[in-house]
Amino acid sequence: MAQNTRRSLYIDRDVQRALLWQLFRHWAIFVGLLITMLLAFESLGAATPRSFGEHLAAVWRTHAPLFIVVAVLFPVFAYDSIKLSHRFVGPVVRLRGALRAAAAGEPVKPLSFRQHDFWHDMADSFNELMEHVQEERCGPTRAATERFDPKENELQGV
Repeated sequence: MAQNTRRSLYIDRDVQRALLWQLFRHWAIFVGLLITMLLAFESLGAATPRSFGEHLAAVWRTHAPLFIVVAVLFPVFAYDSIKLSHRFVGPVVRLRGALRAAAAGEPVKPLSFRQHDFWHDMADSFNELMEHVQEERCGPTRAATERFDPKENELQGV
């Protein structure tokens, strides 16, 4: 069975952009606090008084690899967060499209999400709702074998 993968990085730009900005803010706060703490430890441990620039240079000399790792990891974390967001943004985008189609009176195929997506129960609930709507439109005896086409306003065999 072929793996159903998303082809684009951004599925819902507004949601995923908000997620990235929040991640960036958290990362920036973390880096700021890390630098502040390291500067505080450096200045408290210094035997002789030094300028701020000298303390900053000492922190860089001692902890440069840490800063490089933190800087390199941010894009990795950002990409991973976007990929994770596919699991909840993708189903919502698909549900939104199905709701729009149903509201426009267009035929709607049953929703099914990828195996690792969130909210499979939401797809099941939507599918149950659409079955009930179909039964209301077509009647309980004909709904199982026929589909209502609102554009032609008549029943058509499936």
